[in-house]
Amino acid sequence: MRAFPYQSIYDQSANPPWDRLTGASDHRIEAFANWTDGVYPGGWETTPGVGMSVVVSPGMGRIRGIFCYDDDPHSGGLSTESRTLAIQAADESLDRIDRVIVRHNDALDVRATDWYILKGTPSANPSAPELTRNSSTYELCVAEIFVARGTNAISAQRITDTRLNYNLCGITTTRVMDLAIDEIKNLLSSAIDETTAGKLRNSMSKMITIETEIKIYSSAAVEDNTYAKYPFRIDIPINRCTEEHIPDIYLESGKSDLVYEICETRSGFVRVYVSKNNFGNITIPVIRLTKEVTV
Repeated sequence: MRAFPYQSIYDQSANPPWDRLTGASDHRIEAFANWTDGVYPGGWETTPGVGMSVVVSPGMGRIRGIFCYDDDPHSGGLSTESRTLAIQAADESLDRIDRVIVRHNDALDVRATDWYILKGTPSANPSAPELTRNSSTYELCVAEIFVARGTNAISAQRITDTRLNYNLCGITTTRVMDLAIDEIKNLLSSAIDETTAGKLRNSMSKMITIETEIKIYSSAAVEDNTYAKYPFRIDIPINRCTEEHIPDIYLESGKSDLVYEICETRSGFVRVYVSKNNFGNITIPVIRLTKEVTV
């Protein structure tokens, strides 16, 4: 069994001369056992830069037991300056999706963590590039950038913040606290479910589902002849959606000429209809799903 720290005793005749040395791997194993991967709250926000660039705010994070932060090259402390990252030129005829990533590289000739733009593949139906996650390289994605064909600038509307997506990044937390909170939630849920209040809560959770800030991309539009003025459809994945739900879509002012106010529900997604398939992307503020349930 490996254990540390112990007092290390020096013996000049031994090899190595210190008998209880610990290395970086020991401390990383301990750190990873206690902390999840991700960003510390408030850091690493991505915003538009000048032209084809984005700006990432300073912050701190953890990756596979590594602690990383944006450092000030003069003081060595936590930087107050944002990092500007260049986006490669847009394709002339096809859209693509890039990712803003922080990459931990443990290769012996690198041993560093830094910011990169992971370029996507131009396509009529673009998808974000896969993250590299193996024994030597591990990447976290803090934002996705929709690079529209022919564009020469990145706007805020084309940036999707993924810091709260635990499959891509997430907020770093203590694993012990996570386990404790999960256990408490399970105990409370078991107790509440046996009461009238619990049954009412469960019924109410089935009645209304609200999704907010849903981004849709024109690259996902498929031709559809259901409505003449809106000849394209886009399916929006919503796990709790069923065919029994009644949908309501809330649009920003002036968007009704692009997105039809009537939408449909299917098992696992909501179908919306749009008037064209070259709008880049827009955000739907709210989709509400209502299901009649007898309590």
